[in-house]
Amino acid sequence: MIFQIPYFKKGLLFIIAFAAIHHVAFAQVTLSGTVVDADSYEPMAFVNVHLVGTKTGTTSNIDGKYALSIPLSNPEQIVEFSFVGYEKIAISIQDLQKLNPVKLKNSSTELQEVVVRAGENPAHDIIRKAIASKDLNDPKFIDAYTFNCYNKTIYTASGLDNDSLKVDSLVEKYLKYGHLLVFESYSEVKRMRPTLTKETVLKNKVSGLADPKFAVLSSSFQPFAFYEEQVNLFGIFFINPLSNGSLKRYEFYLKDKLLVNSDTTFVLSFEPERTNKDKTLAGLLYINTDGYAIENIIASPADTTLKIEFRIQQKYERVNGQWFPKELYTRYLMKDGGIAIKSDSSNSSRKVRYIPMVFKNQSYFTNIDLNPSLTKADFDLINIEYETDALHDIPWDSLRADVLSNREVQTYYNYDTLSDKTKRLLNKVTDLTFELAGGKVPFGKISLLPNYLLRFNLYEKVALGIGLTTNDRLSKVWQLQGYGMYGFGDKALKYGGAVKINVSRPKQHTIDIKYSQDIEEPGTVNFIKPNGIDLTSSGDVFRRFLRNRMDSVERIGVAYNFRPARFTELSIFGNRESRDPTYQYAFEDTGLDMHSKFVVSEVGLNIRFLFKETITKIGGYQIITGNSFPYITARVSKSIEGLLGGEYSFTKADIRIKQVINTIALGKTSLYLNVSKAWGDNIPYPYLNFGNAFKGDNKNNISVYAPGYFQTMRLYEFASDTYGQFTLEHNFGSLFSAFKGVTKPELVIVQNVAYGTLRNENAHEGVEIKTLEKGYFESGLMLNNLIRFDSKFYWFGYGAGVFYRYGPNGFTNEKDNFIFVLSSSISF
Repeated sequence: MIFQIPYFKKGLLFIIAFAAIHHVAFAQVTLSGTVVDADSYEPMAFVNVHLVGTKTGTTSNIDGKYALSIPLSNPEQIVEFSFVGYEKIAISIQDLQKLNPVKLKNSSTELQEVVVRAGENPAHDIIRKAIASKDLNDPKFIDAYTFNCYNKTIYTASGLDNDSLKVDSLVEKYLKYGHLLVFESYSEVKRMRPTLTKETVLKNKVSGLADPKFAVLSSSFQPFAFYEEQVNLFGIFFINPLSNGSLKRYEFYLKDKLLVNSDTTFVLSFEPERTNKDKTLAGLLYINTDGYAIENIIASPADTTLKIEFRIQQKYERVNGQWFPKELYTRYLMKDGGIAIKSDSSNSSRKVRYIPMVFKNQSYFTNIDLNPSLTKADFDLINIEYETDALHDIPWDSLRADVLSNREVQTYYNYDTLSDKTKRLLNKVTDLTFELAGGKVPFGKISLLPNYLLRFNLYEKVALGIGLTTNDRLSKVWQLQGYGMYGFGDKALKYGGAVKINVSRPKQHTIDIKYSQDIEEPGTVNFIKPNGIDLTSSGDVFRRFLRNRMDSVERIGVAYNFRPARFTELSIFGNRESRDPTYQYAFEDTGLDMHSKFVVSEVGLNIRFLFKETITKIGGYQIITGNSFPYITARVSKSIEGLLGGEYSFTKADIRIKQVINTIALGKTSLYLNVSKAWGDNIPYPYLNFGNAFKGDNKNNISVYAPGYFQTMRLYEFASDTYGQFTLEHNFGSLFSAFKGVTKPELVIVQNVAYGTLRNENAHEGVEIKTLEKGYFESGLMLNNLIRFDSKFYWFGYGAGVFYRYGPNGFTNEKDNFIFVLSSSISF
């Protein structure tokens, strides 16, 4: 019997057969693996992985991992791996499926430059277009965006990744198969132009710690995007190869041209144009012709004398047509600071092997939304906050960008297998370190205040004491604080106490009630103290030591502190104080009565402003950081006669401004402006302004440099009720690259100018009074880092300079106008 198949069934069979043949002919296979340096075994980012004879290709990510989907039409087809400065390697698909990792060897000859046209360096045209397109590609110009960030940081020994490396000590074996520390965190990040930002740490983990109080953040180690004129790495500002005028500072070479699908990516090398490599970078730029945006960047400092060898890598991808950071990698190698290990072998010499330590940080951005419905209400005063219970039930494997390596897993295992006693000790040490950074050492519900333990100055000589405060374990609403100190120079007891009430923690509204019987230098202005751990103030440790004229002050006060705006902190206060100068002094008021003790009642306003400061909230602590300027502090007060026994009526206003400007061509400029004004006819000596003087002993012409102070002006030499000071300090940067690491001088010039006036000069008896109507002028010249000493972890530099006092207030004896200063600095 013959069966007839209907025509529609014949058509269906034909389609099925064609699809099967097509699937066999064009079956896809995904090749994946890792590319590493053949010598160091370090993962290699942005290696070009290309199917020869086609436009199919990809690049490895920041971990050196690649994934290439290709049609499996011929298992003998060749995949080529290439990277600038390394030998190309060609591997068949069949062999590549069995090979992992792929090892690239450093080449003595780099890839030849790709010549596009004659007459001009072809890289220059690409760089010009990339610079012209910066505003279109820089994420900071996006109106708003959100993303999630997974961060991983490893602290480990360098050079132990090579499987063939033999180790013969227990420490080496521990480090080879594990790391010292592993940090992980998962955050939600929100940003809105121009300055609103919020990062919430939803989950964090640190090897060995049960309750870590810190985490690695998306901006911990490198800038979020590589488009700023200057790149801040580890507190050092480097000239961006994509900055305006970079063609005069860098040499660029076109090293390769990658063709992937319809896009072209140019690979350009860059290095400093001049022999002076200070504050410049070297590396590779991957510029995509779609918008001439950064697709990848690899950069390291060109100066090889730095104590820290670091490298940053950034990978960008298009998100809804906009280039956006996708992966960040930072590697900090402490070249000389590491672990010395003795061999455990039977060799009697037991040679010591020195292993440098390295930090590695990786950040991966997911769930990127460039058009979120954000409003200002989505941001509060806290920039970084920990809500680590938010994802408590979500496993880490679902949050990680990739699975943990064997060494990372082993690190967690090593800590998990420690004894409970050792774990408790490790957590206590970490908690104590954190508490000390916050100025408190907890003992249950009471915390010790270390800043009251010891102080030095020329008046008290040495003062010992103790300070205690309640902490959040007792109450998060209120705190009690008290202290007592005894000065061995003045043989006097000082003491005080305070009550702090948290009206609203989210809005940082607090009420402070304080009482103290202590000493205070005349002319002191009590500016607002930040509500948190302030890492923005450098302090004036040496200036506090020089104090030798003090008033005994009994003060009671109340203040209401709050933040009306993101970068502004206000304090409304009222004080009553009884002040008794400990030096010989008497004041003749307008009624011709003589007074040597003063009762003043005042009300006023304190203001603190730091542009773009960052507030991190961890538990009950707030950590304040910021490297943007201006930094403004101001205080206005009115002393009211008759209020709570107050005997004087006058008004005072003080303002201090600091502005720091980093410029590519000229260096770093620091500007200081101090202005003080008092209104009233009866103003006793302790409430006048004595200038920012730093010179103590009149016979001593050698001092330590203090920024923002007059180096040649003597303490209490001048007095003013109206005072203004302007200081300009400019650091031109290194004059030349470090010479064998021993010297790396930086030229610094300083100019100080001050004017002041004083009414009723003759009303002050017992102290010498000089005024500043004709002005005070001082100029200085310094060479910082003139001599450097190697401390393994950093360079400790010493410099020297000279300051000269001139003008109407210069001394007749010329040598008295000079003072020699010493400077010190720490650099990497």
